[in-house]
Amino acid sequence: MICPHCKNVCKKYGFFGQGERCQRYRCNLCQKTFSDISHRPLGRLKTPLKKATRIINLLVEGMGVRATARITKTHPNTIQAVLEVAGSKSAFLLDKMVREVNFPFVQVDEMFCFVGCKEKNNLTGDPERGRQSIFLGVDADSKFIINWMIGKRTSCTIEKYMQDLKLRVARPFQLSTDGYELFEDEVKWAFYGEASYGQVSKKFIHPRAKD
Repeated sequence: MICPHCKNVCKKYGFFGQGERCQRYRCNLCQKTFSDISHRPLGRLKTPLKKATRIINLLVEGMGVRATARITKTHPNTIQAVLEVAGSKSAFLLDKMVREVNFPFVQVDEMFCFVGCKEKNNLTGDPERGRQSIFLGVDADSKFIINWMIGKRTSCTIEKYMQDLKLRVARPFQLSTDGYELFEDEVKWAFYGEASYGQVSKKFIHPRAKD
C-alpha cells in the first residue's frame, strides 16, 4: 500500500469497524494513518450497508431527510451523507453505462427550480444561484432517465445538454421537446440529419370558450 500523502510505502495498522472490518495503514515516513476504502461501497462512511440501503429506499419513496432520520434513528447529517454518496455513485454509473443506447423515442423537457435564492434576490448575478432549470431526457417507452443537466435556461446550457445527449443515444431516433425557441436551433446543430425532431406545443383554452 502506498501513502496518499507522501507516496511512501506503508504497513498495516489494525482495523476499524464491526462486521465487515476495514484495514488501516500507517506510513513509515510521515506516520499518517489512513484506511483502505477501495472495497467499501460507501467509501469513508461508517454507516452499515443494511441501514444505508434502508435510508436510500425511504428517500427514493419520497420521504424527507428529517422523517427518514426519525424512522431509522439516524442523524440528519448522516442521511445527507448517504444521499450524497449514493447520488455520486449513481451519476458515475449512468455516465459510464449509458453510451450509444438504442432509445427510439426520446422526450426532453425541463423543470423549474431555484438555488439559494429567487432570481430577483440574486443581486450579484451568480450563474449558480437563483432561477435554474433541470433538463431531463426520458425514454418515452420505459421512462428511463437518459441524462440530465442543471443550469440556466440559456442556449449555452441547452447546447451542452444536447451534446451530452448525443453521446447517450444511438442514431437515428425520434426526439421531441416543448415549444421553447432555443431548442430547435440547438437540436439541429447537434443532430443534423440524424434525428427526427418535433416540438410539442400546448394550447390552453377555457372549457366554455366558443370555437
